[in-house]
Amino acid sequence: MKDRFLKIFVLASLISLLACVGGVSSAPDYPNRPIEVIVPYPPGGVAEIVVRPYKEHLQKVLGQPVVFVFKPGAGGAVGTAYVSQARPDGYTILSGSTSPLVLLPLTSKKGLGYTPEDFTYICNLTVNPQVWLVKEDSPYKTMKDFDGSR
Repeated sequence: MKDRFLKIFVLASLISLLACVGGVSSAPDYPNRPIEVIVPYPPGGVAEIVVRPYKEHLQKVLGQPVVFVFKPGAGGAVGTAYVSQARPDGYTILSGSTSPLVLLPLTSKKGLGYTPEDFTYICNLTVNPQVWLVKEDSPYKTMKDFDGSR
């Protein structure tokens, strides 16, 4: 059952990703060189587990090498900032996540070198529900309580 679920999940995710790849660049000869997928976390973790199954299939469909480049640091901000400075030509793609694109911009008091608006959404690879919890007797009860004006 578990293996069947994993196969279905990977296949559905791959179909979703491949449907999105066509819109990455409107150049008629795209792609004509390797594509870098920037993973803003260290190799060997969950982020790599998510993207690794797509490599072979993307290379086959796109006819070009797909290279994973790991740029960890600052909770994903280092790799995310790197992609925000890359040419917007479809050859440098961010394997983004909630932390550097949602949480860090909301909670960082210093500039990150990027804003979420610097990026264009292509497609989802996974869904990862998250919750924020505090101790029951905490003064924080809603997200507005975290605005720093206390």
